[in-house]
Amino acid sequence: MAWSERRSSIGFGCLLFVVCGWMTWTSYQSTVGAPTPVALVASGWMALGATAFVIAGRRDRLRVGDRRLEWWQIQGLGFVCLGASLLTPAATGVHTWLNPVIRVLLAGSFGVYGALRLRSEPSADDPVEPSVRGLLRVLIQSVITVLAVRAVPF
Repeated sequence: MAWSERRSSIGFGCLLFVVCGWMTWTSYQSTVGAPTPVALVASGWMALGATAFVIAGRRDRLRVGDRRLEWWQIQGLGFVCLGASLLTPAATGVHTWLNPVIRVLLAGSFGVYGALRLRSEPSADDPVEPSVRGLLRVLIQSVITVLAVRAVPF
């Protein structure tokens, strides 16, 4: 794995840890006493995903029992866990800031991407360093998608 991929994997994992802590804290503040079990399960899935991303950034491979996991497989597990953390509140009917249909679609896309990432090794032909033009294109497309989804009344 290239150094830039390592840094981005570790940074994304740390960001997920911050989001996980924030989710747990706001759930604790909004309820009297302990956080709801749904919030704890979703936070647990997110913490597992964050751990997977940090481990993938720190190690090239990891041995679990008799099986050896490469860094892309560990990241695939992180994406699957992230999808599960998005699906948990939608499956239980908890009302959140994001529409349950959008949550299911996001969870499915993370899960499918993670499953594909678990099964196939990244190609050596893939560009390691994304260009600034490519990053700007992804950023603009993401903003347009978010604005289009927010404009649709559900």
